[in-house]
Amino acid sequence: MVVLLLVLPALLGPALGTVSAGRHLIAAAPYVVAAFLVAGLVVGVRRLDVA
Repeated sequence: MVVLLLVLPALLGPALGTVSAGRHLIAAAPYVVAAFLVAGLVVGVRRLDVA
């Protein structure tokens, strides 16, 4: 998952190219990070339930 977060901007950056698109990505970044954190918590809780 962490690899995706590092690779996606490198792939999307040149493809988008424009400053306005970059600003939208920067504005969306906290929501993306929060989504990954929530997903990680859910997976962690499920693992605890199994254990």
